[in-house]
Amino acid sequence: MRTTTDKNGREIRVGMEIRVIKVPNLPERMREDSLPVFEKALGEAFTVYEIDQHGHCWVEVDGAYPGEHSIALEPECIEIA
Repeated sequence: MRTTTDKNGREIRVGMEIRVIKVPNLPERMREDSLPVFEKALGEAFTVYEIDQHGHCWVEVDGAYPGEHSIALEPECIEIA
């Protein structure tokens, strides 16, 4: 099972709660669709359901748009909740 770390170097595993503390620097092509989802997530806590090969934590964000959206967060954008 993959692990990653938060901005403070603490280990994160799937199933843990994390808090979004920073919106990542998104490429221009992603801003229109993705920025509102990341802004909705800012300051909120989520359960990690996957850690990818790049060490990004994947979480589901409800209510940013109709439905549910998954986002990937880099270690510098999160801390353990």
